[in-house]
Amino acid sequence: KLQFLYFIGKMPLHRLLHRRFVKAAVSRHQRRACGGNAEATQQQNPKGEKVVWWAMWRSEKGRRWLKIGAGVYLVALGAAYCGLWYKQGMSELQQEAINNNRLRLGGRLQLTDHNGRAFDTEEDLAGKWWVIYFGFASCPTVCPAELTKITETITELEKQFGEGCITPVFVTLDPDRDTPEAVKKFLKPYHKNFIGLTGTEAEIADAAKKFRVYYSVIDTEDQDLQPGETPTDYQLDHSCIIYVMNPKGVFCDFFSKETNGEVAVEKVARHLDGTMDYIHEKV
Repeated sequence: KLQFLYFIGKMPLHRLLHRRFVKAAVSRHQRRACGGNAEATQQQNPKGEKVVWWAMWRSEKGRRWLKIGAGVYLVALGAAYCGLWYKQGMSELQQEAINNNRLRLGGRLQLTDHNGRAFDTEEDLAGKWWVIYFGFASCPTVCPAELTKITETITELEKQFGEGCITPVFVTLDPDRDTPEAVKKFLKPYHKNFIGLTGTEAEIADAAKKFRVYYSVIDTEDQDLQPGETPTDYQLDHSCIIYVMNPKGVFCDFFSKETNGEVAVEKVARHLDGTMDYIHEKV
């Protein structure tokens, strides 16, 4: 961009005009000045540099072409600067919008992992890329499919960037049934680095709110419950989004259940190798 602006700013105006007209104007002026002697004309001014502007200005057509040329020159120069300004402005607006979205999505999670230990995303995932998915262990189809996609995506990424390049995290939306032991058993068929997180209802609700995850209980069957008991045979309806977080814990991308594995690998790889800088902050 700078080279283009430099090129426009330094280019002599007469080179932007019609060369045939310029040469003709110079030739006519020189022939009149030298009595039609071509040799004398060439000796007087081999390049025509001293008379080109004057020759054009003396004729009405030349003045018109000069004005047109000057207008084209100024329009081109203005367009170049406006284009640079617009692109820079759009980049700043885009980055501002992304930063604002980051402030509203994600945050620190303090839950219990699948081994029963306290887990803090700001401490335990600091300096690491990670993906996070919200679901529940009793999910019959959707959650297993999404965890399989995460597993296959990370397996492919590890071939390019090495083992441990990105950490998968699963957060249950069903803390009443999904104890640390249940979450650990549920994650066993998937990637070995999966971190399963559970907690109290309030902690899970807070985590879901930070990532704007929707969930609700559905299909609760009639059961012979005693006062104070809760049903155990039910399903959850919830949003299915895989969030990509950078080493600073900042949200930078997401995938839905419609995103296939190849697209997921390609996009995450661009984050990991730093070629998608307009999405995430440099780390």
